Amino acid sequence: MKNFIVRNYFWLNFILLFIIAISAFILLLFAGIRPSNATTITILVGFIYLWITSTFRKMHMRKVTDLLFDKCDPKRFLTETDLLLKGEKNRLTKLNFLNWKIAGLIADYSFDEAEEIQKSTETLFDEQAFSKRIPVSLKITFAVNFVNLALQTNEISEAEKWLKTASDLTKSAYLSKYERVRLTKSMNLAECAYKLKLNKTDGCEDMLKGVIDFETRKSNKVYAHFLLGKLFLLQSRKEDAEKEFDFVIENGNRMAVVGDAQDFIAT
Repeated sequence: MKNFIVRNYFWLNFILLFIIAISAFILLLFAGIRPSNATTITILVGFIYLWITSTFRKMHMRKVTDLLFDKCDPKRFLTETDLLLKGEKNRLTKLNFLNWKIAGLIADYSFDEAEEIQKSTETLFDEQAFSKRIPVSLKITFAVNFVNLALQTNEISEAEKWLKTASDLTKSAYLSKYERVRLTKSMNLAECAYKLKLNKTDGCEDMLKGVIDFETRKSNKVYAHFLLGKLFLLQSRKEDAEKEFDFVIENGNRMAVVGDAQDFIAT
């Protein structure tokens, strides 16, 4: 039942709104309310209904994103996100879902599907009428996800391209102070992953510790600890690395990096 409602949210919402509006209008007429006043009250009832359903929709979306960002369970998150995508008609909201889905697929090491989504969304960076209406913050997070995906599939030049895109967008965009810091921390994670891929460590320890101190999303903290463990291994600091990997194993739940952390400790 829940899956049916989520998948058909748009049409069910429209039908319920229609039924409520007609019912309210008829009841008001039977109560002796003038047609003009009944129309005004009916419109008001419609707006209240839309506000209530929108609030519940946002609450459900928050629960879904919490599956990835707080509970570190990409598999359950992906299942719920697919349902949201099927029931969503708004193009911009769909893009947000797809952005989250790429992050979830990377966390689950499901790279083939993530690459398919990337191919279908790269046009967001073209100079088109619709792409100009997309919030810059969303473009930046897409670019950061593309960096992480390229690194996982060993496409270093692609990672460099998207890292530069994210950096250029952040520098030129008008963002709130908090939004700029949040996006910069996300880029720091991607930049450190890029450097570590090339066996470089310069500046990464401070950046990763800065991410850990700032982040409220558990999944990002886990990934930062994982990268810090890899950094310590490159520096031959095995005990420090094991502490970081222990954190990943204890807190990463069903994220794929948990398996990698276990392998690092076992070797």
